Amino acid sequence: MTDLDLLLEEATDLRVAKLYNPEDAHTVAILALQTPCWETHSRVDPACEGCPIASACKEAKDIKNGAKRSARKARQETLQRALGEGFNLASIKVPKWVRMKYPTRVEALYANTYCVATGIALSEGSPAVHIEEWGILNAEVYEYLMELENA
Repeated sequence: MTDLDLLLEEATDLRVAKLYNPEDAHTVAILALQTPCWETHSRVDPACEGCPIASACKEAKDIKNGAKRSARKARQETLQRALGEGFNLASIKVPKWVRMKYPTRVEALYANTYCVATGIALSEGSPAVHIEEWGILNAEVYEYLMELENA
């Protein structure tokens, strides 16, 4: 190809993007926002077969499910460690209105102080955590509950 051929060749503007290019991440993001079934890909659903962003949807679903699996695994590991220390936290339900992120670290003043989550008695002088509007927690139980909340 000569210089003259290059001058006469039609110029293509590389700045113009294809409209609805399913390979473009920005286009996929826009289409995903407008797709109510996003991240629910099914290989047997006929709607998914003709969808232009089906592969991206499947990838997003796989990532989401992988994150859920790792969160479940982390939760189970935390529950097992707590059980090993004598705290059965599997059935503990922290009320939604409780603000766990604002603890007051204290010491149990009396031997008949009970952990509000587990019901286990705290010994006098043992480290504890006071959660406003909920009660006193064993300090170790508090740490496990925070791990579970963040898992």
